[in-house]
Amino acid sequence: MGDRLPGAALSHAAAGAAWGFRRSSAALIDVTVVGTGRKLQPGIRLHRRRSIAADELTLLDGLPITTPARTLLDLAASGLRRRSLATAVDRAEQSSVLDFADLAVLLDRYAGRPGAPALREALDRYAGGDARSVLEEVIAELCVADGIQPPQENVVVLGRVRDFFWPVARLVVEADSYAWHRSPQAMADDRERDVELTLAGIRTLRFTWSQATRRPAWVAGTIRAALDSDFFRTAA
Repeated sequence: MGDRLPGAALSHAAAGAAWGFRRSSAALIDVTVVGTGRKLQPGIRLHRRRSIAADELTLLDGLPITTPARTLLDLAASGLRRRSLATAVDRAEQSSVLDFADLAVLLDRYAGRPGAPALREALDRYAGGDARSVLEEVIAELCVADGIQPPQENVVVLGRVRDFFWPVARLVVEADSYAWHRSPQAMADDRERDVELTLAGIRTLRFTWSQATRRPAWVAGTIRAALDSDFFRTAA
């Protein structure tokens, strides 16, 4: 691609996927170029800019690409949903590719431009601890993609907040996010929560980051199988 589009850089959804903080199933590859003289190329979606600062571009495995901060701004400007944008920020931080100082500079540079207000709001929510768990978002997306009936999310069951709950099936699904800085005590508390649910006739399924990202079909299939089973409904 570099020979055909010299000076071009991977950007938007394609860059988000390359950095690993935003999955993309787009058929076209997003490429940002400076100027208007470029011709459209098969399989490429061009984003023309009058200029782009040098500190907004970098290399990833030798490929020109927009920086993580610039990529997030482009994603925000493209109309990404608020929850999805917050998740992208969370994933970028967790994977250690994002420097928040760079993002702050970029937001000051482009204050008022499309995407900047939405991205600043996502950062404010993230700093306040309100950003949704990355793993919860992954599991929610798996359910949607597999056509699983929507659960209640972050709902109180037996006096505690549960990640996902299907009342009719008496099923709770929890995102076991130990990989994202959970302590051994937190894991012990989780197991106690599971016992409370079991004694009340409510099943609990827990999924790790590795399972949800490396074996998504198995996770979705397990949830569907649990929903299709009427054991607990009969027992209740």
